[in-house]
Amino acid sequence: MKETKKKKRNLGLWMVAGAFLVLLLVYLGIAVFFTSHFLPGTTINGVEASGKNVEAIEQHIEREINGYEIIVEARDGKEEVLAGEDIALRPVFDGMLEAKLKEQNCFSWPAALFSGSRIEVETMVDFDKKI
Repeated sequence: MKETKKKKRNLGLWMVAGAFLVLLLVYLGIAVFFTSHFLPGTTINGVEASGKNVEAIEQHIEREINGYEIIVEARDGKEEVLAGEDIALRPVFDGMLEAKLKEQNCFSWPAALFSGSRIEVETMVDFDKKI
């Protein structure tokens, strides 16, 4: 009978150890994911970046810039719409997004689930100043 109790206790310890190992592997796997993706709750210059890699954020910014328009109201009350392409508006990516990604602590992803992170980077657009 003592042998049976000992086996049950050992089985219980193995189950607890196995569950812990699975949780540890899941935690580490998610941390590895966040070495190349932004943590949950992250915004960059107002753009939602949670779980996105740098390339996805750059593509999102390019799409937004391509649809950019500004309405200029003249003194006589007339309005003129200037599209981004009219002033050769284009994104400029200088490695700042990669630098911000490297600054984040990928192992802090559980805490990031409950707190957001707002990142502001210098202007990421350029335009033709001669137009």
